[in-house]
Amino acid sequence: MPQRERYLWVCQNERPADHPKGSCAGLGSERVLKLLKAGVVKRGLRHRVRVCGSSCLDVCWKGVAVAVMPDQVFYGGVHVADVDAILDGLEEGSCIERLMLDGTDFDDPRGPLPQGPEVKGPAATNPATKDPATKGVEAKGPGTKSRV
Repeated sequence: MPQRERYLWVCQNERPADHPKGSCAGLGSERVLKLLKAGVVKRGLRHRVRVCGSSCLDVCWKGVAVAVMPDQVFYGGVHVADVDAILDGLEEGSCIERLMLDGTDFDDPRGPLPQGPEVKGPAATNPATKDPATKGVEAKGPGTKSRV
C-alpha cells in the first residue's frame, strides 16, 4: 500500500487516575481511536488516511490529543462527539478550528521541566552513533559495526 496523504496519531497514554498530569486514556482516547479507524474505513478513506495510536503527545492538560500529519495540526480536548467533524475535515481538506491547539497550548501549565545532568566526555558517547543518549546500546545496520 502506498504512503497515505495523512496520518492521525491519537494519544493512548495511560497514567494512574490520581496522577496530576492526567492521561488521554483516562479521558476516552481508546474509543476516539476506534471510532476514527472505523470512520476512515466506512468513508472509503483507508487508502488516503491512516489512524494510529500513539504514546504521549505532551499536551495532557488539553484533554484527548490527536496529531494530524504531515499537516502539523494538533487537536486537543477531542471527544467521541468530535469524530464526525474530524472525518469531515479529512474529506474536505479542512481543519476543525475549535479543536486546534496553538503554540501556547504546548506550554505545560506547571512550568518547564527540570533539566537532567549533562553527559560529558568521550566515555559518554556511543562510538557507533556519537550520541550520548545511546551509550551502551548495540548499533546495527548498513555500514555500522555492532558494539556494546
